[in-house]
Amino acid sequence: MRAVFRDFALIILGALPNTGYSDSLRFNDASLFSRETYELGGREHASEYLPLAPFDQLTLTHRNTRCTLNGSFASGSPAAGCNFWFDADINGTILANQNGQCSSSCETFASHHWQVVPLTTVFDPTQRYVITADVLLEGAWDRTPLLVDTGSSEMAICPDADLGSAPQKTPVEYGCAAYGDDQNQSGWVGTWFQADMVFGNGSEVTRGDKTIDFAWIAHSDDENTAICRTGVQGILGMARDGNEIFNSARQVPKDERGCGEAHDWNYQTTFNSVITQGVGASTMAFVGLNRDDDGYPLMAFGTAAQALLNTKTYVGTAPLIRNVTEWFALQTPIKIYLQNVPHHTNKVTFDGSDGSHVIVDTGTQQLIVPTAFQDMLTSSDLPHNAELVVELPWDVFLKFPVKDLGLDNIGFADTPTLGLPVFWYYDVHINTDHGQVSFFDP
Repeated sequence: MRAVFRDFALIILGALPNTGYSDSLRFNDASLFSRETYELGGREHASEYLPLAPFDQLTLTHRNTRCTLNGSFASGSPAAGCNFWFDADINGTILANQNGQCSSSCETFASHHWQVVPLTTVFDPTQRYVITADVLLEGAWDRTPLLVDTGSSEMAICPDADLGSAPQKTPVEYGCAAYGDDQNQSGWVGTWFQADMVFGNGSEVTRGDKTIDFAWIAHSDDENTAICRTGVQGILGMARDGNEIFNSARQVPKDERGCGEAHDWNYQTTFNSVITQGVGASTMAFVGLNRDDDGYPLMAFGTAAQALLNTKTYVGTAPLIRNVTEWFALQTPIKIYLQNVPHHTNKVTFDGSDGSHVIVDTGTQQLIVPTAFQDMLTSSDLPHNAELVVELPWDVFLKFPVKDLGLDNIGFADTPTLGLPVFWYYDVHINTDHGQVSFFDP
């Protein structure tokens, strides 16, 4: 979802305080299973044994110690001196607790955290596809599904969400976000709150002891951008920018009306709290996304992001524009053309000379291509094997079979956008430390 002035995006990790917490784990059929009981905001939450991910290459560090084993792995109770921390490493080597005993060694790690968050694909005929991650606010009973948006940085919660015991910021601070272009804006308005959170779907839990600022959309008519509907109760911005703060209530953005000039900024966003402070590396990957919500689509960070991609086929890496923090914007030139279409040699090159950016954006529901392709792509004469090709710097070629992709998932505009459909065809790894985005065959 492209914001008018800046874009937003992400999720949160970390270790909860040691309050009434216990774990048991088991490893079976190259899948990691876990049962969690943890306390947050004075309430106990539990989950069942369910698969975390169908990968035999996976890195998940639990709490701050690691018990090393050579071989099989069985559930057990906490061992004295080890506190039952665990690590599931790659290539079938399981680092964990066995029968309540830590064999070999217990090594201390200062800042390792859970680094994997399960995602859900949500579809409705009007808004098409979006991906969501569940969040549980401090003191809340119910989890809230948030639209994961790498094209924005702010987090907003809808009126019906469980705010738990999250306090409103004092003095009152107002929030506003505008999406779309300057002539066709939509968005939300609200007031800023602050809370500790965990992320997950109840059985696959990503912990966080980081404090995140989020906006509460108090009334249903305070948003007009379809982030409050069945299966979606807000937005989780994952980009690198900050939160805009206003000293008075705003009107909901509409048409040419945006949010206006912000009074101040706050950088207590999900990206800044989790990525730069939590997992210790500014890397984020989207793995296994698909429109059918099959398998185990995940958002991963730090070493887990790389571990999940180690078995994938590498396609290529393209450079990001480092000084653009509103979005994950690609360097230019970017070329787009059709393949396997006789007599159609049109190749459009986007150089960014108009000041706009081509961004990698899970919050845009379509793959946006130049309007020059609209007539051919909507023609009844389009060959069945026609492919859209997006050529990025550093010789990266992304290919999309038009018939399989479907015209409903293709949009047309002057500025291209690598929207959510790109993530169906490629696993995507964003590394802001290196200023790069890499693509892998799923």
